[in-house]
Parts: sequence; C-alpha cells; structure tokens
Amino acid sequence: TEARLLTDRLGDAVAIADLFRPYGIRVHLSVSFAAPIRLAGLATADPLDPHVRAWWSTVAEHVYAAIPDFGGFVVKADSEGQPGPFQYGRSHADGANMLADALAPTRWCGALAGLRLQPPPGLAGPFDRPGPCGDGSLRPSRRPVRDNVIIQVKYG
Repeated sequence: TEARLLTDRLGDAVAIADLFRPYGIRVHLSVSFAAPIRLAGLATADPLDPHVRAWWSTVAEHVYAAIPDFGGFVVKADSEGQPGPFQYGRSHADGANMLADALAPTRWCGALAGLRLQPPPGLAGPFDRPGPCGDGSLRPSRRPVRDNVIIQVKYG
C-alpha cells in the first residue's frame, strides 16, 4: 500500500506536506523497490533496465509537480522479504544510483536502506545479525553512489 502514495494516494502525501511545510519540514516517502512491478505492471524492477529507470524518472516528475518541496524517497531493499537489487544480480550501488538519476532533475535525495539478513546470490557467510556482518554485500563498489543518494544499513 505504501507504493500507492506514488499514484492514487499521492493526495495524502500532498496533505501531509502542506501540514509540515510551515515548520520547514520536508516530506519523504518510503516506497517499495518493486513499485514498477506492483504499480506499472513491468516485468522487472531491475535497476539497470531502461524501462524501470524511465518509470522511476516519470514518477519523480509526477510527485515533484504535486509537491515541489518534496524531500525524496526512502527504499528498503533486500531485507525482511522485501525485493531489491540483489534479486537481479545488481549491487546496492546500482539500486541507489537508479534512484539518484531519477531524482537528479528535482535536486531531491534518495536513500536505499538495507538490512542484511539473507545472503546475496552466490555469496556465503554469517547472516544471523543485521549490518554488514562479513557478508561482503557492502564492500567498496567500483560504481560509487551519486551525491544525491545514500546507502543506509539498518541498525536493528
């Protein structure tokens, strides 16, 4: 249902933004990494797929038109049963940069939040506690993240 805040429930986010604006607080939305599948019927949410990237860009423009001072997106990825870039053999940097590129024209920021409880495909290691926990999924990337996005590991 949180993904619907990008479409038919966007009016709810606008109302919240209107309430907080006088206090200098910008609203951010937590949305599903799988929103392109759930809302647009795309076959994938692969962050390197051009159709997925175009969908996120269109959504960002749509939200920006409704909430010009919108803060950006927070996306939980590859944790607690939620989909993410690892599902497509991609890195957190790939997922974060997809959001960054979609948000770049608006100068918003995005955050890709992860909690490593399951191993990424093809990687073995201890996964019984949150955080990097030696699984290698948050090792330095050859593809650094853009300036308008962060990767945040959930602390607990």
